[in-house]
Amino acid sequence: MNKGVILIIAILSGLFHGQTSAQNGLFQGVYISAHLPYQNTQGGLNGNSVLVTPSEVFLVPQVDGGAGFGFGIGVRYEGNVFEFTYDRTAHLVTFAGAEGKALLRVYSLDYLYFFNRNSPVQPYIQFGWLPGMSLKVFDASASIANSEDVRDARIVGSIGTIHAGLGTGFFILPRLEIRGGVTYRMGKYTGVVGGKDIVAAHIEEPIRGNGLNARVSLNVLLSKPKSN
Repeated sequence: MNKGVILIIAILSGLFHGQTSAQNGLFQGVYISAHLPYQNTQGGLNGNSVLVTPSEVFLVPQVDGGAGFGFGIGVRYEGNVFEFTYDRTAHLVTFAGAEGKALLRVYSLDYLYFFNRNSPVQPYIQFGWLPGMSLKVFDASASIANSEDVRDARIVGSIGTIHAGLGTGFFILPRLEIRGGVTYRMGKYTGVVGGKDIVAAHIEEPIRGNGLNARVSLNVLLSKPKSN
């Protein structure tokens, strides 16, 4: 038999097996994931204000949306998913006409509920808590005593930051899911860290850090698919 025909048959067989697995709820257990996230930081990061402490001045830039990478681990039982993820995205920033760079790091604990569980295409809703969110802005902190002493600054998010969203999971193989979704983050930046002596300061008027974000992930089931 022609090798090309054999390859096509093998691919179709794998896809059909993946659909059968999803339809019978076999994608259950612990899985790991790799992400391609796109994150926005809107709100109070306006590019025209500064934060001042007794020893440091911190620039508050305007931040463009940015892409990056991430990973996570989760567990699924029937339509319920609990997941812990980490995303890191690179951003361009501007302040008073000058351009720079920043890194946004987000840790998230999420609950997802999947509908239409007898299908290989399953929409879901998502709710999450972000216990760790920080924006590292390069060359954004200057010493009051020496304005030439410029260092990086890290703007820290509130521990009360949350997000919610929706998306769809595509179960294409017994152990493989491709998932795409969007979330809207609701939170504030409440502290800033930086400078030569790691100066930390509480922001008296927190900076809004809301944003609409998107993510595509590849999830791989670690355990053997559940049998009927």
